[in-house]
Amino acid sequence: MRGVDGIIYINLDHRIDRKELMESELQQLGVPKEKIHRLSAVYDRFNGTKGCLLSHIQSLTLAMERGWEKVLILEDDVVFTKNLEFLENQLSYFFQAAKGEWDVFFLGGAYREKKITPWEGIYQIHNSWCAHAYIVRGPYLEKIRACFLSAYEMIKDHFFNNQSLIYSLDQVWRVLQRNDRWYAAVEQCAVQKTGTSDIDPVYEPLNRFKRVVFIDNGNEKKLLNELDRVRLDFGRVYRSKNPVEALECAIDVSGEDTLILEDRVTFPEDLKELDQIIAHFLKWRGHDWDLYLFDGVGCKAVETPHPDFYRVTHIGDCPLYALRQPFYQILYAHLKEGKEMSSLEIKPQNSVFCSRL
Repeated sequence: MRGVDGIIYINLDHRIDRKELMESELQQLGVPKEKIHRLSAVYDRFNGTKGCLLSHIQSLTLAMERGWEKVLILEDDVVFTKNLEFLENQLSYFFQAAKGEWDVFFLGGAYREKKITPWEGIYQIHNSWCAHAYIVRGPYLEKIRACFLSAYEMIKDHFFNNQSLIYSLDQVWRVLQRNDRWYAAVEQCAVQKTGTSDIDPVYEPLNRFKRVVFIDNGNEKKLLNELDRVRLDFGRVYRSKNPVEALECAIDVSGEDTLILEDRVTFPEDLKELDQIIAHFLKWRGHDWDLYLFDGVGCKAVETPHPDFYRVTHIGDCPLYALRQPFYQILYAHLKEGKEMSSLEIKPQNSVFCSRL
């Protein structure tokens, strides 16, 4: 990969599956082996945030020791969505346009606050999630490393991961992003593959949403047992009798997002994959989505840059879905007229997604 001096991928010793995935990705891109460096990640069973910070700190330290002018840092669940020619052209264009006036460049991420630049296909980033693929310029290595070291000092005595989440690296680097020169490709060149993570070992998939409303069609007891099994916080659960009432409830409680499910829903025995699917979707889209369908059965959809999710153009049967404001009112007005959810017109400005069909 021309344009970068070295590529570091972070990989836990016991995640041989991830190592094989990463090597396969880089081999398919045709990256010279001499540019690729595996960093043995720091493993903390109970606090993945600490391990993640230390692993990225070590990666930055290695780049400083090697004297690299540009280093690409990868996490081992990354999947490239573009070929080598596209990546090299993208980097060449950005490096020539920026003329050294940049600090970090993302190949992918969830860009929560971004600004259009004079350079075609390039955002300036002021707030982003995900650290699976980013390039750091040599003179900036020490500053970003110091940021991560400071965060680690705040959590080094924390035992559990939930104590440390606000100090995760994609939270603490926001201070730098607001003041320094962070950029990203508009087109996602690298995304995170859905799979089991070692950072968050507790799987409570439904608790990733602010509110949960279930529709009682006579199977309430069965559903409540299911919700208990998936460790749902019942303090956020509301009951309704039909989809219209469910939307009214969602609007009344004014949650930022709401999960709505019918009482016929059952969840897989192993919650890891479900939890990771939700986590990856929320990281990928941030706040930029209206409706997410957990099952694509009956949907018409088109591919997105992310290999695990599709953009929906026509809704099918959906007993389990999540939605955000202001889409509450759009769906509510439609259902209030006695129409089925499947007849809702998905307009170009609506961001509706589903998992793999």
